Amino acid sequence: MQSNAGSGRIFFLQALRGAAAVIVMVYHLALKFWTTHDALAVSFPWMAGELHDAAFWLEGIGAACARMNLDLGCFGVALFFLISGFVISLSLEKQNSVSFLVARVFRIYPLYLVGLALTMLSIFAFTQYLGLEYSYTIVDYLKQGSLLGDWFWLPSIDGIVWTLEVELKFYLLICVIHAMRRLNSARALLATAAGMCLFNILVSNRYGLLLQTSIIRYRIVYILAMSFVYLIYMFIGVCFYNFYKKYWDLKKTIVAVVSLYLLYIAALLNGVDTGINNIYLTSYTLALLLFAGCHAMQERIRYNRLFQFFGDISYPLYVVHGVNGYILMSVLDMVGVDPYVSVAVTMGLSILLAYVLHRLVELPSNMFGKKVAKKIGKIG
Repeated sequence: MQSNAGSGRIFFLQALRGAAAVIVMVYHLALKFWTTHDALAVSFPWMAGELHDAAFWLEGIGAACARMNLDLGCFGVALFFLISGFVISLSLEKQNSVSFLVARVFRIYPLYLVGLALTMLSIFAFTQYLGLEYSYTIVDYLKQGSLLGDWFWLPSIDGIVWTLEVELKFYLLICVIHAMRRLNSARALLATAAGMCLFNILVSNRYGLLLQTSIIRYRIVYILAMSFVYLIYMFIGVCFYNFYKKYWDLKKTIVAVVSLYLLYIAALLNGVDTGINNIYLTSYTLALLLFAGCHAMQERIRYNRLFQFFGDISYPLYVVHGVNGYILMSVLDMVGVDPYVSVAVTMGLSILLAYVLHRLVELPSNMFGKKVAKKIGKIG
């Protein structure tokens, strides 16, 4: 098994994590910003305005992906979800649910809170430069920083928090399954996934009625139905974990993965945003095929410093590249910088900032969280 020397990490997962972070960054900074700028301005009004023409290759790649119903951002996020399903199961095997949750709090929150603060500071500086109103408050920061912003019905400030909100729900759900000692039970995983899928089917034609009768119920149902699609998909990562640990044989794993994949499709088709079904089906299917292929060939995936580096900084890179990158490229475009140069500079600075945050925030908070979790585990 190829693991990162001294870390105990499974290297094919580390390589995929780094690749996913880079893919998402490239999608946002080299494609989405230039080819769907008007759509971005709907979510981030302060970004409205004309851009210079995007470089031909950027438009060409974007058009090619659109023809294939492939969204590289969705593809990268799908890889993250599969990796989480695997890694979180592996982590729970080594500790109880309480110590696991404590460790995850220190793993997720400090870095995200710092990254969100930097993003909001960038938005403030940019809106002041443009003479626009800055609409966010400290309350917005605290709500989104809690990773409960969806329950507050808060529009995303950074565009990426929704995935962390899904991750948080997955932590809680998988902890319940682990506490019941059912993490290695294919029946338990399939039954849970089937229940989530059935929920989506039952509510799929009730959104209009809920919106008219109870806005609170509408929001709760909406959040749950959206989350269930991704939670089912993340269970596929749990299946690969069980196969990796030899708790399941190949036949059982294939049956479970295929069943969960079909439940994911059913939940998606009965989800809250059916207009993007084809994109999600293509992107998440390709991500699953890549993950399965890398898992099957993991012995051939050798340690590589570049993949290791991007795997190490994947979380801070994911957190800080988006809106901060959009703002920097907007400024560079205003002063007439060529799109090629703008993309290269912005990616380089995003990677540098991610590395700094990895060293100064992520590593220390992770180490402290592990120490606290270890003490709690001994008490428990």
